[in-house]
Amino acid sequence: MRNLLTAFIFSLTFFSYGQTELMNNQIAPEIKITNWIKNTPADKTLTHKFIVLEFWATWCKPCLEYVPHLNELQKKYKQDNLLFLSISDEKEARISKILEKINFETIVVTDTSKTTFENYKSLEYNDVMRPTTVLIDDKGKVKWVGYPKLLTEKVLQSFLQNKLTFYNYYNSNKFKKDIASNDNKLTLKDFKEKLLHEIENPNITEYLYVEKSSPDFGESRMGDINTKTQFGTQIKLNQIYAEVVNKPLNEIQVSEALLKENYNYYLINKTGNTVELEALFLQKLNLKKEVATKEIEGFELKLKNFSNLKSKGEWDKKKYKFTEDDEVDQLTYTITELLTNLNNRFSLFLTNEIRNNEPYDFVIDYSSTQTILSSLEKYHFELIPFKKSVAIFKIDKADHP
Repeated sequence: MRNLLTAFIFSLTFFSYGQTELMNNQIAPEIKITNWIKNTPADKTLTHKFIVLEFWATWCKPCLEYVPHLNELQKKYKQDNLLFLSISDEKEARISKILEKINFETIVVTDTSKTTFENYKSLEYNDVMRPTTVLIDDKGKVKWVGYPKLLTEKVLQSFLQNKLTFYNYYNSNKFKKDIASNDNKLTLKDFKEKLLHEIENPNITEYLYVEKSSPDFGESRMGDINTKTQFGTQIKLNQIYAEVVNKPLNEIQVSEALLKENYNYYLINKTGNTVELEALFLQKLNLKKEVATKEIEGFELKLKNFSNLKSKGEWDKKKYKFTEDDEVDQLTYTITELLTNLNNRFSLFLTNEIRNNEPYDFVIDYSSTQTILSSLEKYHFELIPFKKSVAIFKIDKADHP
């Protein structure tokens, strides 16, 4: 089962080597474009223009997550001598499929000859890491190298005014610290090892372990729908509690004081009974629960025809994992997993009565609530609005130790 991994520590795996060879005032290597796919400018010449060159791919989740950020910059900085180029090396048909689901305000191009990627590749990794952003000034010189999150309005303004001090994130102290921090973090594997004597007992149907996390651990989270397990490190208490009681995150309220701490946890619930696990959770952490009602608005999803949902992967039930071919360009979930993820990440109220546990490929535009709903409609889900009262669980420290 694949889960969305949005923490920065995971994103770093895409940047582990980086474009370290691009240097200050270097004349930028050739940019070859074989296909202009979207937002094609009237003037396609690249000389004497400021260029924001974004290397991306349809299979690269962080690339797709940063699309809204680049869209906002593109909207704010519209001038004839500035080009935002989002370049891939994939076939136009493959890219067009993603463009049906995710809106790009930038100029989308591809170089199927892979010349551009060869010119800009890291010798250490023998490829261009994605996503990587390169700023090239109107004199054709490289001025900045990094990844999209670091490209701020301040950086862009200095770039356009020819006042930008050269910066290559992959040669910076920040990069070294990020990598060192990431490399030295304890992982889920380390956390599991001290619990193996308990959690590998096949007779266990319910199990809960929770501890305050130390800075030694990196942030990570996984789950398995087949073995009914959830575990993670550096996780917020409301997220763990939502798993324990099997409620959407937006129906959980945890006091701000409790959200300052992060936790490691391991949860097994093969019976579906949450009562004893919840009591254990509250007791272990000295917490109390209050229940309040709240009227919410949401959407129930219905789907009569599943032929519009496709998966290129193979569901390996014996190994409890998802295997993919090289052409997978979407995130794969069961419908229930997808809605749970959207509800928890974006405080939506999406429900479904669909009895289907097959994994499918989805591409969802996360720019706003409306784009999320529009993305779901493109898969022919029927969205039926509703209003109802739901129980909100409020969690705080207990009055007694």
